[in-house]
Amino acid sequence: MERMMVKDLPVIEDKVRKWSAIVYWTGVGIIILLAAISLYHAAQLPDGAGQPDAGGQAAAQDTVTSLIIKPIAESPKFQVIFEYLFYLLLWLLLWLLVPSASRRIIRFKLGNLEFDLDQSQKEVISIIDDQMRKFKFLTYLMKEENKNVLKTSFDSEHPRFHDALDFALAKMQEFYLSEWDEHLTFEVMTLAEFHQASFPSAVKRSLELVDLYKTGIPINKENPEVIHDKNYLVYTTSEEENIYTSGTEVVDYVICVSSYRSEFNENDGYLVAGITSLVSELHKRAWENLGLTKLRERLNL
Repeated sequence: MERMMVKDLPVIEDKVRKWSAIVYWTGVGIIILLAAISLYHAAQLPDGAGQPDAGGQAAAQDTVTSLIIKPIAESPKFQVIFEYLFYLLLWLLLWLLVPSASRRIIRFKLGNLEFDLDQSQKEVISIIDDQMRKFKFLTYLMKEENKNVLKTSFDSEHPRFHDALDFALAKMQEFYLSEWDEHLTFEVMTLAEFHQASFPSAVKRSLELVDLYKTGIPINKENPEVIHDKNYLVYTTSEEENIYTSGTEVVDYVICVSSYRSEFNENDGYLVAGITSLVSELHKRAWENLGLTKLRERLNL
């Protein structure tokens, strides 16, 4: 099956990077240009302009502050330089912080400071990739040639839904092992067998949620580090057995998939529900074909 690689990121990121550099250096150029214009106007001011009138004030004792710091602070030229240096620093910080909030940068450095951000972008891509591969697997099973493989799991004289469901879930088990190295176990049991089994109370209570949402319900352990607890995925289905015999009855089944290491999500629930629906359709067709075969035999007699 075709697989999407996580590293295949969109080419549009290259264009965004290019235009980001253009906007950044344009902003720097505008700040420098405005600073040059302001310095030119400041140079046109007469000496002493902008400085407070010292008349009427007592002569202060000469200090480092009065001799060096005060003239610099009161100089219009230095005020312009400090003002636009502040604007330049603000632009630099803005350009570093805004992408970190919008584009999920993994790492950037400012001087000797290095910032590590989360990798949620890669995580989202990985989740989408897993979801696509699970639905592609279901699509793969629905192809006519693969349906014929599933049909071989039916007894030609007595097609049993339970047997076919076991066969299809075993295919899912093999798929998870080959794709993600995830080891799953599963059980298909009647409703009575499920209530008698020793499952956690949360698993047994999940049947109400299955009836409500009509999909597999994941029940993951609270602490993934507890190795002796399992993660569960529960789904229910009903099927008519012995459709063309006098012993027709509706049998309720519970599907319970479990794993010590792998956690389940709603996509796994959709996959189990889809597989069950496919097997149900094939089961009905098998009984219909069996009924037609027996009808032809009677007509030939």
